Amino acid sequence: EKTESKPVAYLDNIPRSIIDKKTLDKLLATLPREQWDNPPEDSYLNTLKAYAETYGEGKATKMG
Repeated sequence: EKTESKPVAYLDNIPRSIIDKKTLDKLLATLPREQWDNPPEDSYLNTLKAYAETYGEGKATKMG
């Protein structure tokens, strides 16, 4: 029995201007689902996660 799980929390509010759904799906396909929460440091998904955690919804966006 296969259950469809919701993507990880940091991907919920990524603006389409940063990454569109098609590109995100391709990016997620490069790693096993088990690594989505904690992607390897050399992966593009890790870069996207860092951006989302820094500038995501509810985060301060002004520098200085």
